[in-house]
Amino acid sequence: MNYSAYFHNIKFIKSVFDIKNAPKDNKKIIIFVGRSNVGKSSLINSLCNNNKMVKTSSKPGKTISLNYFLVDNNLYFVDSPGYGYSYKNNSFSLLMNSFFKKMRNHIKGVIFMLDSRRKLSINDKIFYNNFLIKKKIPFFIIL
Repeated sequence: MNYSAYFHNIKFIKSVFDIKNAPKDNKKIIIFVGRSNVGKSSLINSLCNNNKMVKTSSKPGKTISLNYFLVDNNLYFVDSPGYGYSYKNNSFSLLMNSFFKKMRNHIKGVIFMLDSRRKLSINDKIFYNNFLIKKKIPFFIIL
């Protein structure tokens, strides 16, 4: 099945380590979130019909920034760092708190990815409760 029929022009824009460096336009955002190595980057590649659009790694914790991809000059896909490895030094929480605070009005939805081969982790539950439920962000769960 080719999901890219809806997406014709996808390009990498930038990596953001501090939310003040995020794109300043008013485009809508779909952010992909989940534990390290759950398949966030691979899903974006699949949706873009380009397995080289987003770098993937078998080693957890490689993504340490928010990576913005412009889709059809209309919206952004944002690939986030995996939580778990990033939670250890609090960088994930800090980055995501500032992202959800500053970008709240631009977020169209969160693709919340869970590993169906594992039990829900404490970090899965923390993200679900603290970011999605408390902040009332629309989301989709992908297993």
